[in-house]
Amino acid sequence: MGWLQSLFSPIKNLWNRIQWTHTRHRKRKGLYVLYEDVKCCSCEDVQMLWSILVGPEPRFSI
Repeated sequence: MGWLQSLFSPIKNLWNRIQWTHTRHRKRKGLYVLYEDVKCCSCEDVQMLWSILVGPEPRFSI
């Protein structure tokens, strides 16, 4: 059974890496959608809270 584990271990690692990359990309996309919603909002309170959240420089690239 050790040979079976040695066969599937690299495949499992590759699958986990693909899933992690896909999940990370999906989370960034959600943050971008939130950024666009905040940018379109005319309420000054929302704009101020967003500026506090991201600070002087946004931590993500758009």
